[in-house]
Amino acid sequence: MNKAAILAALVALTALGCSKNEPQQAGPADASGTAAPATGAIPPAHEDTADPAWDESASPVLGTMLAIKPDPVDFCSEKLAAVEVSWDLNAAAPKNPQIWVRDSKQSKLWTAFKPLTGRKTTGKWVKPGTQFVAIDSTTRKVINVATVVAKDCAQ
Repeated sequence: MNKAAILAALVALTALGCSKNEPQQAGPADASGTAAPATGAIPPAHEDTADPAWDESASPVLGTMLAIKPDPVDFCSEKLAAVEVSWDLNAAAPKNPQIWVRDSKQSKLWTAFKPLTGRKTTGKWVKPGTQFVAIDSTTRKVINVATVVAKDCAQ
């Protein structure tokens, strides 16, 4: 196999790995390709996944948006759900924007992107209280945070 063919194969494999809708672990990439566990936790990481050192002092940045649809999320018949996350980070002008997912136990990289506006749908692993955190990975500053809220099932 020549160098061009090897490079093309690596690029294709990298693109496949980046297209998943599951969060990525904070450390080295998880090559297992396993789906989110049925417990509703963010898929398990192989390394320590404590919150990275983020500066949340200026969050939310005025003029930015990070939103979850539907809001609130119906967990009345299911413990887990898929949601659409949309963002507009233009007002913050981050150099290296990322969206992380965090729950009470861990944080994981969900997506890194260049367009400062967009939307993406998760897999069915979201639970009440899950947070989506938009950061500028260069400065480690939090731009905005959105928290999944459960619909009141008594209504």
